[in-house]
Amino acid sequence: MYPTYAPVHDPTAVMGRRFGAWIIDFVIGAIVVFVLFVAFATRESYGSSSRAEAVCDDINANRSDYICVPADTEVFLWKDTDLLVIALVGSGFWFLNDAVLTGITGFSIGKGIVGLRVVRQRDGRLAGFGRSSARWAMWIADWAPYCIPIVGLATANATKGHRRVGDMVAGTFVVDKNQVGIAPQVPGVTVGGATGYPAPMPWPGAPGAPTPGGYPPAWGVPPAPPAPPGTAPWGQPTPSAPTWGAPGSQHGTPPMSAPPPWAQPSPRPSAAPGDTGPMWAPPPAPGADPTLVQPALGGEPPTQQLPAISPPVVTGGPGVDGPLWDDARDAYIQWDPDINRWVQWDETTRQWHPL
Repeated sequence: MYPTYAPVHDPTAVMGRRFGAWIIDFVIGAIVVFVLFVAFATRESYGSSSRAEAVCDDINANRSDYICVPADTEVFLWKDTDLLVIALVGSGFWFLNDAVLTGITGFSIGKGIVGLRVVRQRDGRLAGFGRSSARWAMWIADWAPYCIPIVGLATANATKGHRRVGDMVAGTFVVDKNQVGIAPQVPGVTVGGATGYPAPMPWPGAPGAPTPGGYPPAWGVPPAPPAPPGTAPWGQPTPSAPTWGAPGSQHGTPPMSAPPPWAQPSPRPSAAPGDTGPMWAPPPAPGADPTLVQPALGGEPPTQQLPAISPPVVTGGPGVDGPLWDDARDAYIQWDPDINRWVQWDETTRQWHPL
């Protein structure tokens, strides 16, 4: 049985912890607002609850700048300016927690407690202040109908990537803190995560394909069967004859002996006694007559005409094994039966080059 692809894990599938984080943030904000209401309230006590209710009814009906709330025999009274301050401070706490703190650290107080982070959809890095502010501002839609955030809860549970309206506008995801910095792979949302499978490997020879022999085994694809005798991997010619040095067939064919390898040529033979000629001459300039004797460094212009250089026929040619020294070229040459040409050894590049 061959292994098969497993669906890609959705890093945004953290709705349980996400709802818990929202509860924590909401409770902390409610406590802040409650403390402000108590701090700004004017409290008065009356002898009976009916008397307290009558006083509040009179104030609420005749004074538009006050709000009165009865509580048993007591009355709590707030001015409209006090309520404005409470609303601004409560909204400020909400903004600091859900936009500023999240923009700096990637989490609000609740998300930090449960281990969640707000990240960018593109690359998985922290959302930053701009995206967190846009995400916070869209609570105006997610909080509808403004008693319980039905829109935010519904979209976060029903959409791919568990995105509420604020996440869609800001381009963010809510993920586990260990996923920060990892590009999210969300099926149907991010590139490469639409189907839950990795991108297919290019066909051999196509642009971007690995070199022959460099393909790793792919999950879900059976390994290639072993190559039959006489075949070769991609990019290599199929041998049509036994390899040099390989044993013969079972029919008694003797093994073929390997030709001498093209090794690095030995140093040039030393000059004969009395030879005062130059031991080395520079190569001819482009366009120069190669039959002219090239002087050594600092020598005179060529004056002696030599016969045209041609590959030796008697002392070298097809069938000659090993490199030959060519005085005219001041280099080793050898017949290459594969390209049916003479090749010359280049000491600088340490390679053979066709003549």
